[in-house]
Amino acid sequence: MHQRSPSWSRQDAVHVDLGTDVVVADMLDILSVRAAKTGCRVCYFTMSASPTYLEATANVAVTAKSLGVKALRYLSQTTMSHWGTV
Repeated sequence: MHQRSPSWSRQDAVHVDLGTDVVVADMLDILSVRAAKTGCRVCYFTMSASPTYLEATANVAVTAKSLGVKALRYLSQTTMSHWGTV
């Protein structure tokens, strides 16, 4: 999933031949996240640190649980240096 990037259109081109699909959703819109995850068994989530990080992470976790996703994998990124003082 990718946060708020309507210009990112590679999702059609990105497909791993192991049965993995890349989907794009607005992680701040819980209905968008839910629609993107429908039918998923495993979900990988990564996002750069930002002011909306906690809300996006909660949306991903809540929808994964409610849809019965078997595994939610968080891939860490340490990119807080561009933030400045919080």
